[in-house]
Amino acid sequence: GLPVAELPGGCRLTLLSPDHERLLELKDRWADELRAARVASGDVAALRRRLADARNLRPLGDVLGVEDEAAEGRFELPDAHDHDLQGGPEDTLGGSEGEPGGEAPFGGDGSLANGSSIALLLEYPKDAPEVRLLLAGDAWPSVLEASIDRLLQGGSPRLALDGFKLPHHGSVANITPSLLQKLACQNYMISTSGAVFRHPHARAVELLLSSHNGRGRPHLHFNYLTVTTSPWADVADQQARGYEACHPKGLSLAL
Repeated sequence: GLPVAELPGGCRLTLLSPDHERLLELKDRWADELRAARVASGDVAALRRRLADARNLRPLGDVLGVEDEAAEGRFELPDAHDHDLQGGPEDTLGGSEGEPGGEAPFGGDGSLANGSSIALLLEYPKDAPEVRLLLAGDAWPSVLEASIDRLLQGGSPRLALDGFKLPHHGSVANITPSLLQKLACQNYMISTSGAVFRHPHARAVELLLSSHNGRGRPHLHFNYLTVTTSPWADVADQQARGYEACHPKGLSLAL
């Protein structure tokens, strides 16, 4: 079966991604990157120092009430003049020719880093789950599908979920019709401001709506209201097409 971890308090986590093959693909490239960074494998202290010094990995803006120094050239929100599109981070671990745009094929992510991304099925309580969430990280849809097939062997044709956090911030490269056909879900969570890569991709969100298999209307949950998420803030459109969308109100996310 799939790897499982049980947490104090009765929560169960099932690992859906990465699989063994994806980790093997990453292994050699990871070793090359550690050598280039002059960090020994397993040297946790050195890795933490490098992380603390990496300006591009610091939080942006006021995070949980702490005012952080803004990093030059970084954008929390889409820039009105598209300046944020000029300096997106590279895929250090390779396997990709760059971030797929909104017109890319569904499910075409070739990034080794994303292929090794951690995706989890969270269930609580573990013995008779009342809450079941799929937290997909940046995982490849093919890896998620294979793991879901293993979970569903001999049982329901679809994995029943209370919430699905979309992989890769709603990129078309990390979602497929076949993945969505394996899920029965009503709540879809999309975590992105749209800066740098203009996620979520409209085609990915529209695929969610057209492939919805859960009970009742599909609910879209966004953590930002920006140019990339506002197309689904139109109440008239929601009513006409039979979906609901939640965007931030004040400092909290309406769920």
